[in-house]
Amino acid sequence: SKVKISDICFVKGGKRIPKGLTFSSKTTNRPYLRVADFKDNSIDIKDLKFIDDLVFEKISNYIISKEDVYISIAGTTGLIGLIPDSLDSASLTENAAKLVIKDKKVISKEYLMYCLLIPSNQSSFRASTHSTSVGKLALFRIQNIIINLPLLKNQQEIVEKLEVVQNYKKLLQKEKTILKELFDSVLDKSIKGEMDN
Repeated sequence: SKVKISDICFVKGGKRIPKGLTFSSKTTNRPYLRVADFKDNSIDIKDLKFIDDLVFEKISNYIISKEDVYISIAGTTGLIGLIPDSLDSASLTENAAKLVIKDKKVISKEYLMYCLLIPSNQSSFRASTHSTSVGKLALFRIQNIIINLPLLKNQQEIVEKLEVVQNYKKLLQKEKTILKELFDSVLDKSIKGEMDN
């Protein structure tokens, strides 16, 4: 069956840090997720920012849970992913939205994530961002997306297949990096004449 995102999810925006306040200079237990942290359908913790309790109190309604799916709505739009357990209840930037699943027996967060990654959905996110002067993806655009909704067990099968391909893709990217480094090293040594003829 086909459903609208708004039938199965609440779509809610994040929040910016209030004017005059800023990130904490030290690591706190209040991570603040930015679009820059969205990577490989997850969160890259390499350059994670944190806020203190004072800032958190002002934006405490705008957190994302490990059960939700994120989507970037400004900057690079259409980045989609899940929150690692360790970042459950992190604060969420105003440049992203979260999809809160209404009933976990109807759809899994992994399947929902892959639905949003479909090329046709990705290009519609980009197109609708360009058509606004703000350059922001409106939440109603996300709510109106129509997806196929198979039974939960069929969703799991689809997700498992996709994850096999996803892991293979990561492996190939790693190999590509290794080959590039090898090529650069050989190139460097050849040109500088350090290799045995």
